[in-house]
Amino acid sequence: MPYVNDMIREALELDLQELLASARDFTDDRDAMKGIVNYLTTLVTTILLKPDAGWNYASMSDVIGALECAKLEVYRRLLAPYEDMAVDKNGDLDVYSVYVDSGCSSCCCCETPEEWDNGLDGIAS
Repeated sequence: MPYVNDMIREALELDLQELLASARDFTDDRDAMKGIVNYLTTLVTTILLKPDAGWNYASMSDVIGALECAKLEVYRRLLAPYEDMAVDKNGDLDVYSVYVDSGCSSCCCCETPEEWDNGLDGIAS
């Protein structure tokens, strides 16, 4: 979760702004910037999360978990609302209608996997 307290944010913000400015100085090409973002992300996660005892499966999994959570938070906060606007504008997919129409928006309300599968079967037929 990226929501650290204000003391941590303030301590890191100045250096972060300097780092971002430096990265922007290298290129204004979006494709090249993706490589820089990848480079910085790799360095930050592997340096800050490197265990004192050395890498093992659990510690490498921790890095992947941090990256995955960051990815999911960007999706949740930026992309999901955009997709919701597109659904409102263009209409939903029929495959979701059986769940939305029943008040279900995910498999979480299904008691069993069979209930979920039965809903999907109704769409495919």
